[in-house]
Amino acid sequence: MIEAVKKIPKRLAVLGTGLFMGVSVLTAGGAPAFSEGSGTCTQSGSTDLMTPEKFRTNVIYWGEWTKDSKWAQNIKDPRWRDRWPYYTVVNPQDGSGIISGDTQKVMDQNIKYWTDSGIDSVSFVYYAPFSPQFSKYNKGLNRFLNSKQTNPVTFSLIL
Repeated sequence: MIEAVKKIPKRLAVLGTGLFMGVSVLTAGGAPAFSEGSGTCTQSGSTDLMTPEKFRTNVIYWGEWTKDSKWAQNIKDPRWRDRWPYYTVVNPQDGSGIISGDTQKVMDQNIKYWTDSGIDSVSFVYYAPFSPQFSKYNKGLNRFLNSKQTNPVTFSLIL
C-alpha cells in the first residue's frame, strides 16, 4: 500500500465524510501506477519501479451532501449515523442527521483534512453555464477557489 494512501484517516477514507467517492493513485505523468494484486508499482507500459515519492493522490469531490439533496435525506435516519459526514448536526428532536456540507466553513475544513492526509489534488465535476442548476452543482468548486486558506492541494476539472 502506498504511504500517502495509508495516511488518510479512517473517517476520511470511508465515504463517511461525504467528500469523495474514491481515491486514485497517479504517477507524475498521470497514468494509474499501482497494482494491488502484484504489489508492484510500475509506470503504465513500463517495467521501471516507481518510488512512492513520485505518486500523487487525487480525490473526487462529490458536493451533494446538502440539506435539500435526496442523498442526504436517504441517510438522515439515525440508523445510518456511521455513514454521516463529519459536519452532520444531530437534530435534538428526533436524533436524525442534518447534513449540510455546502458551506465555506466545511470546504475550508475539507482542504485542511486533504492537506493533513497527504492528498495532492482534488477533482471537481464541472457543469457548463448552460447546464440545469449550473451554479448549484459548481458550488464546491467555487468554495474551493474562494477559500482563504493556504492551500497546497491542486485541483482538476472533470468535463
